[in-house]
Amino acid sequence: MERNTADFTTTLVVDQSPHEVFQAVTNVRGWWSKDIVGKTANLGDEFSFEVKGVHRSEQRLVEVIPDQKVVWLVTKANLSFLKNAGEWTGTRVVFDIARYNRVTRLTFRHEGLLPSSECYGACSPAWTQYIQNSLMKLITTGTGNPNLEGSVMEGTKLLTENFTMSVWLDQTPRQVFDAVRNVRGWWSQNLEGPSVHKGDEFIYRAGDVHHCTIRVTKVVAERTIVWEVVDNYFSFETGPNEWKGTSIRFDISTEGDKTRLDFTHEGLVPRFECYDICAKSWGDYVGKSLLGLITNGVGSPNPKEESTPVTI
Repeated sequence: MERNTADFTTTLVVDQSPHEVFQAVTNVRGWWSKDIVGKTANLGDEFSFEVKGVHRSEQRLVEVIPDQKVVWLVTKANLSFLKNAGEWTGTRVVFDIARYNRVTRLTFRHEGLLPSSECYGACSPAWTQYIQNSLMKLITTGTGNPNLEGSVMEGTKLLTENFTMSVWLDQTPRQVFDAVRNVRGWWSQNLEGPSVHKGDEFIYRAGDVHHCTIRVTKVVAERTIVWEVVDNYFSFETGPNEWKGTSIRFDISTEGDKTRLDFTHEGLVPRFECYDICAKSWGDYVGKSLLGLITNGVGSPNPKEESTPVTI
């Protein structure tokens, strides 16, 4: 796994039209917070977001192309749990919308939110939840999961939460289950050992940077797969072996006519040294590669005999 200085990015792929996605994005109260103050839809609109005692920021819409793009400029920010409380000030939040064949892709990017940022360990999982969970649900079902009016979030909550992300799909639970078990199809073609049934153990390698041994501890057809990290090595890690003893879960359920996949790395929390890199990498492998394998039969795993260091 190598360090990546790219802006935080996460992507959704949905059946809805670009117009429907655009309408959901600009309905900020519907997916981010019901406490939003101000206007959120047109060029020049300004609004504020606040979680009392933790985060307050002000945003201005500096680019709006209907059904294609929305850009916010963060004009002022105060994140009280950071040494540099104004770290977000001057950054940009970008929503790019594009139609590919029969699906719409929404690419979310927070320009200036880098793995080197003080906020990255807390902000990247928060954005992942808001985009992959709440905004995705608003787009696909018409109802998001925004912060409720008057809600208060503990300042330490984001520092103790496991990394998790959710996606909603048109495919059946069986199709999702089969894709998750095809680990070589979405994570890496370099796996050694079986990875399908309870009790199976396999080894993942990424050059000299990362290798781990994983045991399959639970398999419930079309519902749940759980892995335990038996052993792990990161070449860049200076502290304790952070992945060893953690669990990786894939929970599959149905919501209406959609299949929901919840991915959780239990024990991977923002205070970990590896969190910034691992959160982005899991976002890519689950939110892009596994999603591609499920929706069109083609993932983007690490290739066989990778000759250069790669992400997890």
